[in-house]
Amino acid sequence: MKTLFTILLAVIFGQIVSAGTVSGVVLYQGDSTRPINSVTVALKGIDNSTIATYLTGPDGVYVFNDVPAGSYTLRGVKTLPGGGVTMLDATLVFLHILGFYPFDAIQSLAADVNGSGTITLTDYSMIMYHVLRHSPFPVGEWVFLTETFTVTDLKDSHPGGLTGSSAGDVGGVFVPGTRNLPAYPMTNAGTIKVSSEEPFNVSIKATQPMSISGTGLIINYPSDIVTIQSVEFPMSNFEYVIDGDQIRLIWNDPEGSNLNLKPGSELITIHCTANGNFTEGMKASFTLDGNTSIVSNTYTEITDAGLQAPTIEYTKPSLRLSNYPNPFGASTTLAYYLPRNGSVTLTLYDQSGQVVREYNQGEQTEGYHSMLVEGSGLTPGSYFCKISLSGSETQTIRLLKSL
Repeated sequence: MKTLFTILLAVIFGQIVSAGTVSGVVLYQGDSTRPINSVTVALKGIDNSTIATYLTGPDGVYVFNDVPAGSYTLRGVKTLPGGGVTMLDATLVFLHILGFYPFDAIQSLAADVNGSGTITLTDYSMIMYHVLRHSPFPVGEWVFLTETFTVTDLKDSHPGGLTGSSAGDVGGVFVPGTRNLPAYPMTNAGTIKVSSEEPFNVSIKATQPMSISGTGLIINYPSDIVTIQSVEFPMSNFEYVIDGDQIRLIWNDPEGSNLNLKPGSELITIHCTANGNFTEGMKASFTLDGNTSIVSNTYTEITDAGLQAPTIEYTKPSLRLSNYPNPFGASTTLAYYLPRNGSVTLTLYDQSGQVVREYNQGEQTEGYHSMLVEGSGLTPGSYFCKISLSGSETQTIRLLKSL
């Protein structure tokens, strides 16, 4: 992964040109370790007519034999899907526009996703929304530098190689021949017991301090057994979509505000419901896709943010109580499940065990219920909330009132 202050040094394989033969290797952003396969290389004359084409294999090699002396260009075309486009690429384009990050030729071509010939805020926005919605780029999936050269009888002629990139992958992380980047690392944070048709929350939390200038989160989840209700993020100017089996969220602040997280802080909270397909013996996991990008306050990629999330496991219905958000400020919502009809009382205690508030909900039916608790009048600190069903079943949870 390239950092902000690292400029890609393209290592271009020279073509071998002898009398009548032109050969070379198509490389990903000039990297000799990443040849590009399935590229149609076109040998064109000075009038732009196509003289011959060659389809590269896994080694990226192309060969044209019996080429008469003259001037030619080489152009590459690849229609298979590209990849590797993340929030870091949008950040680098924005910094380039401001004059803080220079691009080489292939980076400039990869950044110009609308094909205008100039890198502008339109390209920045298109890359942002490609991360959010996987919107296609006007230039297509791939871009290639055009090489112009002359074939003569001089055996030491080296007109240069052919270099390409997945459109938008300014950071140059994609590996040709693969479909996806490796999953973004995230550890397990225990288990949440959930029954079918029950609402629950999944929080992805930090385990180490972080200062973030932008992020593109792509969260994989099992949509066949989990329904997403809403998403919370610590900053206000974020956008997210639910796209099949993924939650895709983008955030950055062009004004330069950072998101500062402490160990235990929530990066994102997902409000979900386990649907009727979630049955005994089943588990559900939320994972981070390899195209997830978390950009530091120094505009470099945080490759392992030390994030963790719980596993969801089925359990038979019982009396349940939870709240969100937690910690809370102005208010929090108490969500509870009743395994049978009965009289419900919710009691709030301070740390000394004194009753602070009591909510008599009266007779309620089996199923899921919720109520809003206002934070006004509660001093910052820890509280306990107990639910009682007909005086015979209880459950207690801990709440934290913030400043």
